[in-house]
Amino acid sequence: MPPLADDITRLEVCSQCDSVVGLSALQKGETACCGRCGHELERFHGWSPRQLLAVCLTAWIMLVHVLAYPLVTLDVRGNLQSTSIWESILFAWESGNMVVGWMTFLTAVLLPVSELAVITSALWCISARAYPRVLVWALRAVEVARNWNMLAVFLLGVLVALIKLTTIGSLDIGLGLVSMSVLVVLLAVLARVDAHTLWRMAEENGLVPQSHLPLDLDTSDPRWHRRYLICHSCGMVHSAPQEDLQEQGKMPACMRCGATLRHRKKHSLARCWALLLTALVFYIPANLLPIMATGTLNEPPTEHTILSGVVDLYRSGSWGIAIVVFVASLAVPVIKFLVLGWLLLSIQFKWLGNVSQNAVLFRAMELIGQWSMLDVFVVVLLAALVHFDGLMEVRIGAAAWSFGTMVVFTMLAAQHFDPRLLWDAYDEACADAQNGDSRGTMDRSHPASDMHERA
Repeated sequence: MPPLADDITRLEVCSQCDSVVGLSALQKGETACCGRCGHELERFHGWSPRQLLAVCLTAWIMLVHVLAYPLVTLDVRGNLQSTSIWESILFAWESGNMVVGWMTFLTAVLLPVSELAVITSALWCISARAYPRVLVWALRAVEVARNWNMLAVFLLGVLVALIKLTTIGSLDIGLGLVSMSVLVVLLAVLARVDAHTLWRMAEENGLVPQSHLPLDLDTSDPRWHRRYLICHSCGMVHSAPQEDLQEQGKMPACMRCGATLRHRKKHSLARCWALLLTALVFYIPANLLPIMATGTLNEPPTEHTILSGVVDLYRSGSWGIAIVVFVASLAVPVIKFLVLGWLLLSIQFKWLGNVSQNAVLFRAMELIGQWSMLDVFVVVLLAALVHFDGLMEVRIGAAAWSFGTMVVFTMLAAQHFDPRLLWDAYDEACADAQNGDSRGTMDRSHPASDMHERA
């Protein structure tokens, strides 16, 4: 390992490529990134646990308003119809669309509440310097709840639904929608304080053991990381067990959070392929079947697919919203299939190209994954608002549950993918090249050396 800079205070391991990275205290506006893969390791946030608790308290107040008050009221020729997030979900259940209703409940209600609850619990424990067991449980649950929190997508779905409803009648924005907008902003503030930062806060307060490597770590051996195990859940470094124990499958648990320790995610490639192909099976009917049907008193029901909905928005003059829906519901799923399929094939056949770019592709795919649920939320809201008996109604189509299921499976596939396998394949390809084996195609230029970067 090259000599460390004077300001390096600790060594950590990048969760995306297993590189050893030296970190120092960050100043305002600075971000520490891995010099090999570009993954963000730490960001200066400047918030104390008590300040973040104040943000959480405000978020809880907004959450109560979101659940208690209507989002919007629709007025069609004197007929009023309002809906809240609860009423939208209940209407989906009562109309026989149980799968769609449960998806909406889990991603737009239960998981946002769970994320806020675990962050509040963790910050309270850190501030009070108490209850380490509750703290550890909360910290382990933060990222799980955050990955599936789609309240921001639901908010965008409300806005798209409002654009569609302007051609039907007049609209009155409710307190629930205003509170939801504020809540999404507050959750975005809390999202900047990720699980890694919360673990660091707990370490600094002496509530949990330190996780970083010793500064005198010897990384001259290319297989140095086999002497250590990095906890996938909390990032703590452990000495690896004996090889015979690993071969027998007797993997130890993390001494800090209790998660099972493994060098790599178990059966990552096989699980990714299975989940990706399952998602592809649901993607086909999601685009062929109608996602909703509209009917009026004097006209028979008209069925709409995802693509026809985009076309209708464009023809009505809402081309900006049409582009948003097209990207979220049609372009993003295709991009996810192509990117994840390419990453899996590149590992198996060593078609690595530029491995750094592949790592960036994976992070971008994770970032945009949940926005494909937009159309599902739009349909749920329209069905809850437009159901004037004998006058007009909107019914949820069969494509809604199929499309939502596809989104869930693609997100699961991305979460089971282990990006460190990209770098394992890269290292193996480099070794093959040095030994005269030219199998596979790749960029032979080595990525940037591991370093501490500030942006």
